[in-house]
Amino acid sequence: MPYPRSGGEARLYRGQYMLVVGGSGHSQEHNAVRPGRSQWAPASEEEWRGFHDQVLVYDSDEDIWSVLDRPMPYGMNTIQATLLEDTIYITGGEPATGFNFNTGDVVMKGKIRLLEK
Repeated sequence: MPYPRSGGEARLYRGQYMLVVGGSGHSQEHNAVRPGRSQWAPASEEEWRGFHDQVLVYDSDEDIWSVLDRPMPYGMNTIQATLLEDTIYITGGEPATGFNFNTGDVVMKGKIRLLEK
């Protein structure tokens, strides 16, 4: 993987791609926070801090890893993910706030589109 992480979910897509979403880790990239940002929020927004929002993709045919250019809306740890055709659903999880531990009420939905090489 491009960097270590835990507490996320991995789902196989079309028998070739593994999507890794959510989780935590100890690397420079693990500081995911608010919608669309993979870095620490300003001090005034500390309560919104989260975990990984980057989506990792492993292409088993090419044996390469990549990071999607569009992150998850919220970086969450210990999430649940379900893949139905071209849509991934992610529920629950833990933000890095300490306010609600692992009882997040976030539901995320993403449409998967393959780009031509």
